[in-house]
Amino acid sequence: MVETILIVSSVAKMFLPKHIPNYRIIYADKNNYTTLLYDCNYIIAGSEPYTKEILKKAKCLKMISRCGHGTDNIIKGVVPVGDCRGCLDRSIAELVVGYIIMCQRHLKMLDSNCRLGLWDRIIGNTIEGKTLGIIGYGGIGKTVGHLCSKLDMDILHYDIIPSRSNCLFDTLLEQSDIITLHVDLNPSSIHLINKDVILRMKKDIVLINTSRGRVVNTRDMLLYHRRFKYIVLDVFEEEPLPLHSGLFGCSNVLFGIHNAGSTSEGLKRMALMRNFGHVSATEFGEVGINGKNSELHAAMGLCNLKYVDSIIDVRKKLSEQYMSRLKSLHICFQEIAAETQYNYAYLPIILESEEVVMEIIKSLNLNNIYPRRYFFPSLSNLPYISGQSTPISEDISRRILCLPLYYTLSVEEIDMICGLVERSIIN
Repeated sequence: MVETILIVSSVAKMFLPKHIPNYRIIYADKNNYTTLLYDCNYIIAGSEPYTKEILKKAKCLKMISRCGHGTDNIIKGVVPVGDCRGCLDRSIAELVVGYIIMCQRHLKMLDSNCRLGLWDRIIGNTIEGKTLGIIGYGGIGKTVGHLCSKLDMDILHYDIIPSRSNCLFDTLLEQSDIITLHVDLNPSSIHLINKDVILRMKKDIVLINTSRGRVVNTRDMLLYHRRFKYIVLDVFEEEPLPLHSGLFGCSNVLFGIHNAGSTSEGLKRMALMRNFGHVSATEFGEVGINGKNSELHAAMGLCNLKYVDSIIDVRKKLSEQYMSRLKSLHICFQEIAAETQYNYAYLPIILESEEVVMEIIKSLNLNNIYPRRYFFPSLSNLPYISGQSTPISEDISRRILCLPLYYTLSVEEIDMICGLVERSIIN
C-alpha cells in the first residue's frame, strides 16, 4: 500500500524531489494544510501550529517530522514528533559569531554613516578576551562555544541539565560581555529574559536571541533596552514582527527574520534527512552523528529502504573492525544474541569509568570526531521513573560511549579513531 506524505514546509518543497519511491506526495501551505490531513500518514511540517484539535482530523497519521529545529509548535502525545536537530547547528552558530563581530565593531552604524556621507571614525572593540555567556548548551550552544573559543573568547555556559554547565546562571549574567540564547521553548524558558534577569546583567552588553521569540519578554526589553550596547533579535513573540512594534524605535536593536538557519548547506542537510536518507531511489546519504539525527527517522528509514541489507552488511564489517582493534583494551562490547537481526546503527562500548569516557570524548573532539553518549543521561532522569532507584542503569549509563559508525567510514579513519581511544585509555 502506498503511503502519503503531506509536505507543508517551504524548505522541504525546495529540496525534496517531486517523486519519492513508495510514497504519494501532497503539497500544502499554512493556509490550507488543515484541510488535507485526513488520509496523510506522515507530515513534513514547518512552523505552522499542530494543536490537538487540528490533529483530530488526521485519522491515519503516524508521525510528524518538522523541517527545522524545535517542535514547540506541535502538541505532544498524539503521534511521534521529530525535528532536524543538529542539521542547522553550524549555520546558526556562524551567524551568531557574525552578529558578535557586527556589534563589537558597530558595522551597521558604519554602513549607515557611509551612505550619509559621514566619514567619522567609530571606535569598536575586539572580541579577544571578551566573556561570552551561552544560555542553553545543546548542539547549537556547543558549536557557538567551539567557534568563539577559537577566536580567544572566554566561554561561560549554563544549561538546565547541570552536567552541561560550567557556571551558575547568576555568574553568567554578572560576568558576560555578550550573552547568546540557545534554549528550547518550554514552560521554564518562556520569558526567561525578563526585568529581573536584565537588571542582573552587566550594563552595555550585547544580547543575541536566535532561539525562540517568547524566551525574551518584549515589554521588559523595551523598558530597559538602553542598558544594552546592542540587542540582536532573529525571533520574536509575534511573527512576522508587526510594523507598529515599539522595537523599531530602539536604535540599538538589530533585526533578523527568523533566518538564522537559512544556509544552502544547512537546508540541504535537512532535506536529505526529510527524505529519509534518500539521495535517489538507489543511493543513501547519511546525516548527523552515527548517520542519524532522530531515532524516529532512523527507524522509519530502516522500515522503508529497499537496499538496507547492503548498508547493514557494511556497518557490521565496520563494527567488527572496531572490535578487532580494541579487543585488547579494558572495553566491553555489546553482545548480540544469536538469530537477532541487528541494524548496527551505532557501536556502544562500556568503559571502566566516566572519567575515561570524558578523556576519550575530549581527545576525539580535538580531532573533529564527535561520538555520542547514547544512554546519557540515564533512565532515572525520565519523568515517569523519577524518584526510583536505578543504580545499575545509573552506573552503566555513565560509562557508555558510542563510536561513529557511518557506513562510508574508511579503514584509515577507523584506525585513527581506535588509536585515539587507545592513547586516551593507556594515558
